[in-house]
Formats: sequence, structure tokens, C-alpha cells
Amino acid sequence: MALLKGENVELYKKLLPILNDKPIEKPSKHAGGRDSDYFEITLSENDVQKIIDELFNLEACAVPTGTGIGFEEEAIQSREANRIARLVDEWNKLNTNT
Repeated sequence: MALLKGENVELYKKLLPILNDKPIEKPSKHAGGRDSDYFEITLSENDVQKIIDELFNLEACAVPTGTGIGFEEEAIQSREANRIARLVDEWNKLNTNT
């Protein structure tokens, strides 16, 4: 959510109360914690595009630069960049289904 605080304060203000509210109920045998919570959120195409744009920026910052920071650090950056890329893909699917 921190990535939305800059230029997209209004979107941040719209999402924060929803994400702080009670999530959709999980199945009884679900073992995941808060990081696997689901929420019902209604957004405009413009808001979805703002989130995609911010995720692209975040992904770009996570891509290893090859500046010699070390193998372990670059591996961590690569995993994070891949995780964000998957989020971008999921948000793009939402945006094309609207």
C-alpha cells in the first residue's frame, strides 16, 4: 500500500479502509494467514491502471542491476521482481476483463 501514497493518495484512501476491514471468510480447512486474505473491491478501470503502473515502477526497482552487489542480493532482487511481475500479470488480467 505504501506505493500508492505518493501521487495516488485518493486511491490509497479508498483501499485502506477496505483492507483494514474483515476479509471474505475462508474455508474451514484453510491454513493461510493474513497474507492470503481476500477482499471484495470495486475499482474503476482508471484505478486499476494506476495500480498496474505503480506495480510496474516497483518491479523496475526490484530488477537486479548487475552492479556487483553480490549474488545473494541479486537473487533476492530477482525473486522480488518475479513476484511483482506475477502481480502485474494478475492485475492486467483484471484490467482486460472489465
